[in-house]
Amino acid sequence: LVVDANGGKFADGSGNVVVSGKYGETIVAPADPTRTGHKFTGWHKPVEGTFTANDAYVAQWAPETYYAIFNINGEEYAKVPYEFGEKITAPEYTPAAGETFSGWYIPTNTVMGPGDMIFDAKLTTNEYTLSYSYATAPSGAEIPASVTGLNYNSKVDLADATAIDGYIFNGWEYNGTVYAEGSEFTMPEGNVTVIGSYTAIPYSITYNTGDSSVELPASA
Repeated sequence: LVVDANGGKFADGSGNVVVSGKYGETIVAPADPTRTGHKFTGWHKPVEGTFTANDAYVAQWAPETYYAIFNINGEEYAKVPYEFGEKITAPEYTPAAGETFSGWYIPTNTVMGPGDMIFDAKLTTNEYTLSYSYATAPSGAEIPASVTGLNYNSKVDLADATAIDGYIFNGWEYNGTVYAEGSEFTMPEGNVTVIGSYTAIPYSITYNTGDSSVELPASA
């Protein structure tokens, strides 16, 4: 009687076992074989109770089920069951605005092994910079320092511009909107440069002698 482990192994490490006996003697089957990543489900046909003739029995297997565990920043995001040998694919994940997702590194054709498998990914909050510049500015206008380490939707008070005699500061412009000095600005998703500008104050000169008979130059 030949007992075939069919890809598995018996306790002695062999792939098949020969069981001998005389006609009519009770068949004593070997202990169930084992196979990595599989569970033994029995023989391909029922084992006879006694020896009647030469015969063979083939082990039958079913793949075990394990879990692919997907973590983000150390916390479990998804736990997906896979059969042993089944190809693993990463679940979908869409980061929120202002975040960067590294993704799970899964080499091509990675399959489930004989046990749970863990895959790690990182999610980071993006940091942006608010910078200042001038479209037009008189001599002496200083550019305020940039503000770094800002996140999406962060609130920041815009800097005051340099006060220059004879000029009016028009404000800080971004994306078509003009913001006053010191007003609150909400960071978008990305680095920002706000543009300031100045306008010269117009002045006039009027001449007056108090004597209407004196011809005066035109006012400037």
